[in-house]
Amino acid sequence: MAKIYGFKNPMPVMCSTRESGGLEHMFKAGDNFYIWNQIEDDVWKITYPTMLNDILSAMMSEKSTLLTVELVEIID
Repeated sequence: MAKIYGFKNPMPVMCSTRESGGLEHMFKAGDNFYIWNQIEDDVWKITYPTMLNDILSAMMSEKSTLLTVELVEIID
């Protein structure tokens, strides 16, 4: 996944659990955070908020509009 999207040294941050029913992984590459949906094989760049603690707070909030993402294009 990292190769086809052009990520160098992606670092895992967290992933969903088997109990949650999702296969999503959040990782950091460079100064940005991303979500990889393993089922659909899509990668989304988190554009707002951009700091880890703010992203985690937005994910824990009941308002799903607090997290803004954009689809990352495959470069390979």
